Amino acid sequence: EINIATGTEISMADTLATIAEVMERKVEFVVDPARLRPSASEVFRLCG
Repeated sequence: EINIATGTEISMADTLATIAEVMERKVEFVVDPARLRPSASEVFRLCG
């Protein structure tokens, strides 16, 4: 999920769905498991 100084967060999948809806396009959201980070990863530890 991302937060761009709005005080709220939105997932990338939700962002893609919104863009696809506005553009009146069907899109496929593909997740690459190799790029996923486990909850105990260094990124989550540093970013909270």
